[in-house]
Amino acid sequence: MEQASAIGADIMKLVCRYIDNAVNPLKAENKRLRTRIAELEREQAGTGAAL
Repeated sequence: MEQASAIGADIMKLVCRYIDNAVNPLKAENKRLRTRIAELEREQAGTGAAL
């Protein structure tokens, strides 16, 4: 039973690592896009143009 529990814990660690590896690049891209949107909004406010 202890071995099964240890295997389950190892599987959960692998799943969490996999999710982190998938999510972290998306978080970075999201931050980059939000920064770019803010830049464009500032430019738009400066020119008075409407999207």
